[in-house]
Amino acid sequence: LVEDVADRQMELVMRNCVWSDAGVRVMIQSGKRIELTNNHFVRIAGGLDVKTDSWWWQGATVNNVIIANNVFLDCNYGSLWGSGSAAISVNSGNELPIRSFPGRYPNNNIVIRNNRIDGSSAGAIIVQNSNNVQITGNECRNLFQLKPPGAAIAVTGSGDVTITGNRVENCPATAIKADWIDGLQCSGNTGSDLGTPENPAVLEEFSHVRRATK
Repeated sequence: LVEDVADRQMELVMRNCVWSDAGVRVMIQSGKRIELTNNHFVRIAGGLDVKTDSWWWQGATVNNVIIANNVFLDCNYGSLWGSGSAAISVNSGNELPIRSFPGRYPNNNIVIRNNRIDGSSAGAIIVQNSNNVQITGNECRNLFQLKPPGAAIAVTGSGDVTITGNRVENCPATAIKADWIDGLQCSGNTGSDLGTPENPAVLEEFSHVRRATK
């Protein structure tokens, strides 16, 4: 747990680290600049969780986040509190995201790019209630038993979102899902072995989206 980075430490940079075999999550709570690059997360039960203190701005928020060139192997599994979301999760700290067009977001300038995610009992990447989001060039494989929102990459209640050049393989649900998005660019994503024989899935699924381009 790295808590209140914005108040105690202006920046958090974590490079070339290995986290392995822990029944916990790696949680970063608020920060003015956060960089997580070239790390390995191996069998971390709760995955990586980056969140603001509160949707109501009662504490510091999350800003200028780069999560890039990391490897996540068999992350997010079991019944740990806070698990069941994704290997990488950026959220507002609420149990459920705000599903609307609020025009104001607690998390800003979120970049998730060129990560490799292999194995997760939940999704690969979930972003909630964030503005200026870029999810690009990630490889997501071997996902299973997905819980709601039930997609490898899911973005909810956010603004100015770009989802491009991601690859999803062997996923029992939709590859990319976006809902309540004000400004979406989604292109160049690919998927294979999506869904199950009983529940076929599509590559992309959108709802309540304003200003979408492909």
